[in-house]
Amino acid sequence: GFYSGSSSLDVYDGRYLAHTESVIVVSVNYRIGAFGFLALHGSTEAPGNVGLLDQRLGLQWVQDNIHFFGGNPKQVTIFGESAGAASVGFHLLSPGSRHTFTRAIFQSGVPNSPWASVTPAEARRRATTLGKLVGCNIGNDTELVDCLRSKSPQELINQEWKVLPWPALFRFSFVPVVDGDVLPDSPQAMISSGSFKNTQLLLGFNQDEGSYFLLYGAPGFSKDNDSLISREDFLEGE
Repeated sequence: GFYSGSSSLDVYDGRYLAHTESVIVVSVNYRIGAFGFLALHGSTEAPGNVGLLDQRLGLQWVQDNIHFFGGNPKQVTIFGESAGAASVGFHLLSPGSRHTFTRAIFQSGVPNSPWASVTPAEARRRATTLGKLVGCNIGNDTELVDCLRSKSPQELINQEWKVLPWPALFRFSFVPVVDGDVLPDSPQAMISSGSFKNTQLLLGFNQDEGSYFLLYGAPGFSKDNDSLISREDFLEGE
């Protein structure tokens, strides 16, 4: 959801994949939450999408250096899961990223997911709301960003979830924004118009991907489908 995680976590250890599939595995850290995706459209101080630009920089590093590890820069496959999968899609859409890889794999996420991006207006609303929550209720963008920078990282993290317009299971506070540059248009519009890298894709989903979010967003929900009504009774009532 663009708000937590690190490539240093054990779950992302690439050694097994590298050993069993004879591939070179490269993982990239990037800024998340407000640090990676706070956006004030039209402002040079906080243009948004710097988390995606971090990823692009990592992809360019692979292009420039993977041959030192025995890799082929013309055979780079990017893959990600959840927000990582949406990120893969954003790089397929972003003109500045398309040259940095060859193929792509999506796991449990796509760039046109409703949680994966916001409009410039909504991004600005969330940024200014965060400012108010941490005592940066001031006018112009430069002053707002300067004030936010004066706060501790933990202060910002503690308030991030309060910027959402309504409680929701699959909504995240700071995500990529349609900025006209990294993302020239909405993912839906770019996909519909064919404005994306034309290459080979593998798409799928991971078992129990949604169960993780149920633990936090819907406590008490039974993923085993315990119900007060049987399937037969439900069908009879239609």
